[in-house]
This record gives sequence, C-alpha cells and structure tokens, in this order.
Amino acid sequence: MTNYTGAFGVMKLTLDQNGYSWDYESAPAPKDSNGNPAWASFSDTGSSSRHGPSQAG
Repeated sequence: MTNYTGAFGVMKLTLDQNGYSWDYESAPAPKDSNGNPAWASFSDTGSSSRHGPSQAG
C-alpha cells in the first residue's frame, strides 16, 4: 500500500443494493523547475460487496 498524501483528484463512487465500486484518477502534477512532473499521477479502481445484515423490506 502506498500513501499519496496531498494528492488531489476525482473519485467516482457508485452504490447499489449489492455493494459499491470506485474509480479514482489523480490530478495532473505541476512541473518542477526542470519541467518534470512533481509527482507521479495514478489511478485506482475497485469494488466490494455490501457488508452487514440484509435489510428487511
């Protein structure tokens, strides 16, 4: 696991009856004095099933 403290980006979180999924994309990094990105951009996606008891309906 890597910690990207201070990184900004956009996260899409989708919820449904059976769980959730996410899609994260970091913002482009500003350039340093040499014209190189100040940090590496990254993305992450995943999903998981719902936790906890079923809802009685």
